[in-house]
Amino acid sequence: MKFDTIEKLLAMLLLQKANLPTFQAQVGATNTELQEVLDEAVNLQYLIDLSALVDANKKTITKIKQQVYNGDPDEDVSPFPVFPAIAAPVALVSGTLDRASKRNRRYKAAADYTKEIGMALGIDGDTPPVPPESIKPTLDAFPAQSGYEAAIVVGNRGKSGMWKLLGRKMNAEKWSELTSGTGKSLNVKISPTVEGQPERIELKVQLYKANEIYGQQSNPTYATFNP
Repeated sequence: MKFDTIEKLLAMLLLQKANLPTFQAQVGATNTELQEVLDEAVNLQYLIDLSALVDANKKTITKIKQQVYNGDPDEDVSPFPVFPAIAAPVALVSGTLDRASKRNRRYKAAADYTKEIGMALGIDGDTPPVPPESIKPTLDAFPAQSGYEAAIVVGNRGKSGMWKLLGRKMNAEKWSELTSGTGKSLNVKISPTVEGQPERIELKVQLYKANEIYGQQSNPTYATFNP
């Protein structure tokens, strides 16, 4: 199987993240390699999401530049986009594709390797379609330094058509819909409980396809919105 795009490589790593522990003995994977797969998957996902956010922010700033240059004097200039503090989840190491290819060649050479195992690990034949119920989106929130705003990046969306961002304030029981999106990223702004004070909110994402719930909810994450 060719991994000629970063997205295909990530898809393979996500399959191995889920299935490699099951077949560890059959393919001779070491515990170090299991951790390697986890680290590489989380870093690739982060970099793909961050790249999408930076691209979107560049378009917004280009629009602002044009507005300032020759925009309508009666229209407000668009607000600046949110730029996150950039820090990879795990220390970055070059050559993920090379390491994955070497691991996969060794796994395929193992005595107990089968094509079924290879398909489960995403390295042999056509990768089987992923059941919708197994799709679980990722959620990253990048708060702005001010303005009670954050950039939201949603990854691993499968074949969903849209998603809803749900939020729950501290000590609250109920979740409420904060916003919805169809792309990979957008900015969300909240109304604080106490004006001028930071607001910490628990966030999660639910995917939708044809207006029906699709896949699992993301793991909850916390974001602090700054005044």
